[in-house]
Amino acid sequence: MTYPDAWTGLRAPTRGSRVEPRGFPPILRLAELTPAERRATLLDPACSRVRHGYVARAASADRPSAERRIHDVLVGARAVVTTARTLTAVSHVTAAMALGCWVFQPPLVVHVTQTGHRKGASGMVPVRRHVAALPDADLRLLGDVMVTSPARTAIDVARTEPFLRALPVVDVLLRLGVEPDELTARVSALGSVRGARAAAAVVSSATGRVHAIGESIVRGHAILMGLPPAHTLYAVDTPRGRWEADLAWPELKVAIEIDGATKLAGLRGEALTRALNASAAREAALVEQGWVILHVTWRDLMETDSLRRALARLVRHRVV
Repeated sequence: MTYPDAWTGLRAPTRGSRVEPRGFPPILRLAELTPAERRATLLDPACSRVRHGYVARAASADRPSAERRIHDVLVGARAVVTTARTLTAVSHVTAAMALGCWVFQPPLVVHVTQTGHRKGASGMVPVRRHVAALPDADLRLLGDVMVTSPARTAIDVARTEPFLRALPVVDVLLRLGVEPDELTARVSALGSVRGARAAAAVVSSATGRVHAIGESIVRGHAILMGLPPAHTLYAVDTPRGRWEADLAWPELKVAIEIDGATKLAGLRGEALTRALNASAAREAALVEQGWVILHVTWRDLMETDSLRRALARLVRHRVV
């Protein structure tokens, strides 16, 4: 059977963080190299063994640590599927990485789903093998590697990953075009299996109206804290023009702004200065109308306790 491309039916967003498939880095089979090539490859410090008889080049050291980790996981995933002796597909959060999803604090483990119990060696990255049915409708190709479909991947992630890691994945898959009704139907079909309740919580909380991972993470914290539901990408008209909040509780006049590079991407020099000044003017006009705005940086996202305290102070104070 010929399987469709994993991105068939998906559409890249035109605003916010760029989303595109990462794919799987190449690996080399040592047996296919000449003796001289094999010696040179094994002596190359940029190459490392990923499984018995296979090597791959490491990610560039100047890339962010999270991207290097994802690179290592995707290399390991290709190696597992290449050497598998039973039907095997890259799945769960590893498939999400390959599809290009946002993954918060990516775990250093390869997830695959296979139809048989054959284990095999793990290689340089630990492998988590899920034994389950792999109907043709749930299989796609990303390059030449078998992966689970976006909808199947969303549910697998929602069932098995912590809420704060699962929510951004499902958010971005909805943003790319996965149908909410399909995810709801898949959750209903789970019945009482392990992880069904977690999957239902993630799917019911997810939205495609997000521009970046930070918005998903802050919203996830607010949900776990039991705060009122927040609006995403909420536009407010001010005397200085329209201002769009990443997250907002309009009835409380509380907004969250995730500070990042995506909103001003491509701007330089005077254009960047004008954009920053205009944004500051609109925000000042909002404050004059009684709004409270919390700016959140990436570092703040790593400081869970302080971030939650700030959210509680803002939102719960206004509720009271």
